[in-house]
Formats: sequence, structure tokens, C-alpha cells
Amino acid sequence: MITISSKNVSSAYLKSNQRQWVEYVSCDKTDECPLYAKGKCACYRYFLGKDLICPNGKWHRLVGYTKRAKAFSEFADMAREKYKATAEEYNKKICVVADYVYIPLPFLSGAENKFKGVEDGRVINDHFVKIEDFDEEMIEELVKFVPRTWLDSTPIKSYRDEYIPQFIQQLKEEMPTLYMKWKSKYPETSDKYNGLSPVGRTAYISTMPDGMIDGWKKTGNILSKDNGKEWAFSGRFSSKQPLKITVEINDDMVVKITEDMVTDENTRFID
Repeated sequence: MITISSKNVSSAYLKSNQRQWVEYVSCDKTDECPLYAKGKCACYRYFLGKDLICPNGKWHRLVGYTKRAKAFSEFADMAREKYKATAEEYNKKICVVADYVYIPLPFLSGAENKFKGVEDGRVINDHFVKIEDFDEEMIEELVKFVPRTWLDSTPIKSYRDEYIPQFIQQLKEEMPTLYMKWKSKYPETSDKYNGLSPVGRTAYISTMPDGMIDGWKKTGNILSKDNGKEWAFSGRFSSKQPLKITVEINDDMVVKITEDMVTDENTRFID
């Protein structure tokens, strides 16, 4: 059983005739799932739109009582303890979830020409592919796929211009062996994506090389910045002194990349 953090007990702001509830995910592959080992789960609830459901997981809703019932508080206390979050929702990056691979690409079915991997059953729930089906041939199909709008069959440019470059970067970082197989087998396609820029992506600062990062100087695990001048008063006279800010870097600190040279082969990205 997994509980996803954003859908625990809902009892606040209920009207007197509304029942409280808790949602959770059951899964029998948690011991085999590298993503769950990191405290994350690829079952994802969107505020609006279609939910993302891993083929190994299943959503459940347990309904409680109305505010009028004596067991209202007891149910809430039980649910908060028994169904407290053991994983957080994750849909940012390509990853392995037990016997499937999650691919973060849109428009595979929500376009006029459906991606053939959805039609022949290799792609499940629009985003999940069995590990044995996710090979260099499917990568080539995904890269060359051209989704089109329903209205006038216009190619959806963002798929090729934004999502595919990001997908290739993630594949290179997360599955380097498979990336090299694809690159070796389809050089004409892969060569078009050599030297992709990290600008616009979000990286963990602790994994970036020393140097200037968005106006801050990184030296080891310290960020420092000259924040201009500060007035320092002494009697009737005043003078300006430099004000330097230093911050210790922790593992959760991230930054959006604005220049190519601030990253290297050791840099880890969120997206």
C-alpha cells in the first residue's frame, strides 16, 4: 500500500452532510520499484485533467463519516496514521517503475494521429512502456512521431521543439546505455540532437561546478553574493561598507539554468 501525499484525509471545510474520505494507492511491486525506493510514485493526481496511473498501481477511496457521526474524529485520526504519505507524486522525468518505464511525453494519444505504440498496446495509460518494449526502435519512433491537432491537422511544434529535446537529455542522463544504443543505430536522427543546451532546465546546485550561478558565486558548498552597499553610521558621519551574503548549499537547493557553462557532466537535473 502507498499513500500519495496530496490526497490524504479530507475532513476540513466539509458540510455537515458530507462524508470525509482518504485516497491511497495499492501496489504489489514496491520492492522492485527503483522510483519507490526514492520515496516517489508515478501514480499522479492532476487538479484538472486525466490522472496518471502506473500499471502496477490502483487508486482506492475509503469513505468515512459525516460531522454528525460520533466516529468522525476517530476515522480522521485513524486515516492520518494508517494512510500517512509513504511516497510523493512524481511525473517529471523518465524513470523505471518495476517492470515498466515511465515516459514524460504528451500528445501520444491526444492528437489526430495516435502514436502507434498506444494502438498496438506497447504504451499503457499513454505514458508507461514495458521494459522489454522500450528499446532503441521505440525511441526512434517517439523522436520521429509528429502529433497533429484535431482541428486542422497542423503539426504540434512543441512536441518536436520542446518535449523531444528534453526527453533525449533525460534518456542520456538516466539510461545512458540505451541512449548509446539508439545513437549508434540511428546516427542520422541522433546527430540532430548533439550539443543540446541545458538552458531552461532546473538543476541541483550541489551537483554544479564552482563558478557564477545566477548572480551568486559557488565555492564548494557555499554560495556568496555581494549585495551592494550598506550604510554604517558612526556618530554624525556615515560611510558605505560592502554587504556580503553567504548561504550553505543543501541537497534540495535548485536553480533554473540560464547559461550553458554553469553545468558539466556531473550536474543532476530535476526535469
